[in-house]
Amino acid sequence: MLQTIAKAATEHDNYNVMFVTNDQKTLEYLLDGDTESRMEIIYLGDLNKDVALSYLRKHKIDADTAEKIYEVVGGRIIDLSQAINHFERNDEDKNSLNDYLNMKTNSIFKKLDNHRYNKSHLEFLRNHAHQTFSRSESIRNGLLGYELDELESKNILTVAKNLKFTFGSPATKYVFDNLLQQ
Repeated sequence: MLQTIAKAATEHDNYNVMFVTNDQKTLEYLLDGDTESRMEIIYLGDLNKDVALSYLRKHKIDADTAEKIYEVVGGRIIDLSQAINHFERNDEDKNSLNDYLNMKTNSIFKKLDNHRYNKSHLEFLRNHAHQTFSRSESIRNGLLGYELDELESKNILTVAKNLKFTFGSPATKYVFDNLLQQ
């Protein structure tokens, strides 16, 4: 809904709108139609480890908890902010980090839940947690083109300009890398 309001306001020159997103589909929606000519895209990459940890520490998160948060979400600004908000809502309880990790994990599994991915599909994705892969490579390993498209539309995977796939977020990579090993 916010995207629709922002897009309409921009198209009619009513407002200047700043929109922060880490979702490729939202960006594509915002750039659809007349809005693109009125938009300036500023790409902010993920924060490096030192900056991300400093950001977490400024929000009164202890060093050990900050390290664990960074291990899971990396330097993705939107995920760091969500982790901070969760931590603050839970009275800065260190144990709430496990709740946050469970919440992130459940949201990723929920995205996968409506699909019938077999064990070999999930193993292929886990084995590629730290490397990109091509559509043809995934098809050779049993993951069909429409399944890749579904994973991309759910922001599990993202595709770069070189047409290589990778995980849509560090948290998703963490889930596949660590939790699906059991």
